[in-house]
Amino acid sequence: MAAAFPVCYPLGRLLDWALRQEISTFYTREKLLETLRAADPYNDLVKEELNIIQGALELRTKVVEEVLTPLGDCFMLRSDAVLDFSTVSEILRSGYTRIPVYEGDQRHNIVDILFVKDLAFVDPDDCTPLLTVTRFYNRPLHCVFNDTRLDTVLEEFKKGKSHLAIVQRVNNEGEGDPFYEVMGIVTLEDIIEEIIKSEILDETDLYTDNRKKQRVPHRERKRHDFSLFKLSDSEMRVKVSPQLLLATHRFMATADNRKKQRVPHRERKRHDFSLFKLSDSEMRVKVSPQLLLATHRFMATEVEPFKSLYLSEKILLRLLKHPHVIQELKFDDKNKKAPEHYLYQRSRPVDYFVLLLQGKVEVEVGKEGLRFENGAFTYYGVPAIMTTSCSDNDVRKAGSLAGSSAFRVATQHLSLAKNLGL
Repeated sequence: MAAAFPVCYPLGRLLDWALRQEISTFYTREKLLETLRAADPYNDLVKEELNIIQGALELRTKVVEEVLTPLGDCFMLRSDAVLDFSTVSEILRSGYTRIPVYEGDQRHNIVDILFVKDLAFVDPDDCTPLLTVTRFYNRPLHCVFNDTRLDTVLEEFKKGKSHLAIVQRVNNEGEGDPFYEVMGIVTLEDIIEEIIKSEILDETDLYTDNRKKQRVPHRERKRHDFSLFKLSDSEMRVKVSPQLLLATHRFMATADNRKKQRVPHRERKRHDFSLFKLSDSEMRVKVSPQLLLATHRFMATEVEPFKSLYLSEKILLRLLKHPHVIQELKFDDKNKKAPEHYLYQRSRPVDYFVLLLQGKVEVEVGKEGLRFENGAFTYYGVPAIMTTSCSDNDVRKAGSLAGSSAFRVATQHLSLAKNLGL
């Protein structure tokens, strides 16, 4: 080495000056893939890891047309469909969260996208038109061309535009003018499957590949009989709200109205239900003892400010029997916009809580003015009595639709009740 030094060192310096940079080993995408395949038997990568590396490297070389679901295999709805029990059941059985909506008889004429979560406030008994729901939410359609690279579509999905895109191509066949032809749909799941080079199966999938129609081995879709949840005409004599059902459950679970097996060495606590009977001086609004008891049980267990942590049950009962707390509101059809018809109005702070005992109200919320009806044992204004002030966002606008009885507690009533309980 010492003998070669006088020759090697000047030669190395000369090459550094001439080339000015070191020639390093680099690989193109194709060479890197070939290197990985050739080194497969000798490296410590498992098959799944190697597939993910290969899938990520090949993502830029694939286009949407190679992975899309053909239009004929897509679950879709007509825009004139009605969201009755049959349609909602069909949507739930499909297992999809985003459903294209087409207009007319042509499936390629996609005009809207329905998200299953949009059906949260839809009652199948109301037979709401599908167009009403899609127009209210107005979900944007995301379209891509069939020759778009998968990495480009993935970037668009990552930006939050959508997780489903309509794939279209320019059809210039024939003598007419070119037009856009819908070929199918592509989803974020399709692209992820190309990256990991494996199919992602959920609980509702029957096929491992929509294009090749390969069925999932030993799996048959479980048929859910949603008709069990549909009440017959004889059962729908009275429509009970979930809130009223909950109040009934609380009343029946706590009221001492059933015989039970006696526990040894335990005396049953005697409940004095005569406390719930109002005297003539207290009967400003006539409320039955049973309704008063159900209200007491419901508030003591379900409404945060009236739980035993904040208010004793005895003081809560005295509060319920206050002559100015339970009020009756009558609705005048001839003067629907009368001020006394509104329990709450937007941007008008309040200091009271309202629990509806009988009747129903119409509630309008949000900037969109979404309206829905509520019945017995629905309540409003908890933030108003939990804190000293309430923001405009907490105030709802509710107009009474029929003769209603309501439990109304102002902040001063609740403060007095808490002081009495100390």
